Amino acid sequence: MYLNDLGRRLALCLCACVLATTAGAQYTEEEGGVESVYGYLRYIGIGAGATYQVMNDPAISPVIYSRVGALPMLSHIKVNPSVYTELSLRASSLNLTHNADKPMKVYAKTQRALMDYRFLFKMPVEMRDMEVRAGGILSAQFAYKKADHLVDASRVYEYAVSLGLCGKITKEITFGEKTSFLTWDLAIPFFANLSRPYYLNREELADPDNKPGKDFFDNAVTGTFGKYFRLNSRLALMYRLTNGNMIQFAYQWDYTRMKTIHKSYFAEHIVSVTFMFNY
Repeated sequence: MYLNDLGRRLALCLCACVLATTAGAQYTEEEGGVESVYGYLRYIGIGAGATYQVMNDPAISPVIYSRVGALPMLSHIKVNPSVYTELSLRASSLNLTHNADKPMKVYAKTQRALMDYRFLFKMPVEMRDMEVRAGGILSAQFAYKKADHLVDASRVYEYAVSLGLCGKITKEITFGEKTSFLTWDLAIPFFANLSRPYYLNREELADPDNKPGKDFFDNAVTGTFGKYFRLNSRLALMYRLTNGNMIQFAYQWDYTRMKTIHKSYFAEHIVSVTFMFNY
């Protein structure tokens, strides 16, 4: 539903050349860098990326809001020949806008924070110099949304904690006379606990018992794909440096749908350049 505007927005992301710093790596015995006493390679990263966000939330407005902005990131990775773990954090605060009344410069403020923890095992699969890992993902996200220009719009507090499946395919390549890696990973939740406001397009300030914290927990529901669906996909090229660190060039797509009384949608496209610190 966002394809007409997607190409132009992604081009803006690329032209902006906003760099990001996260952490990620694939294990290899050749020039593997510093290992822990248990045989793990460990990487830490701090940085920011370019993000294009699209939101459709009926609690705010039936209009689709979108914008390009900056995205801070934190990551920690541990990897050995059999196990891969990754903890990634990112957060954003954007004033999304829309095309319907653009001369008026109306905005919907959106603040989001996400945490993903992946735990993957190497699979006994032979695929032409490709390594396949599969496992689980534990995710948590929180969002706060408001549109001050809309008197009857809700102030939305929402969260979701989910458990799902994820996989990662890695191909070892030679890039710039260095051993590098081309990776693709995909994650889908199958069980989640989430909460959104029960009201639609009204604050209900006349009710003294209507507190944001009370709504936050009293309206929590648990379910599977019908209640919460998130598709996270990431394609990356990781270039190895002589000191054991790596540089990663990545594109990530993150799509989320949440449903309680009504449905809300959120899509995010991230373009990043990554420096990975081996320690």
